[in-house]
Amino acid sequence: MTVHRVQGQTMPSMIVDLESCKGTEAAYIMLSQASSIDGVAIFRLFSQKRIQCAMSQD
Repeated sequence: MTVHRVQGQTMPSMIVDLESCKGTEAAYIMLSQASSIDGVAIFRLFSQKRIQCAMSQD
């Protein structure tokens, strides 16, 4: 499934490919749809920049 398709749903288990994320928002959406961390499997190694963003200057 795509990130947009799972948005707003809760998934009991999922395999996520964080390296394919185009921004930190996509990674957040993917991971936040899991009902438990026990149900999340990460497909492959990913760069830290996929889940880390700079702080706002505000």
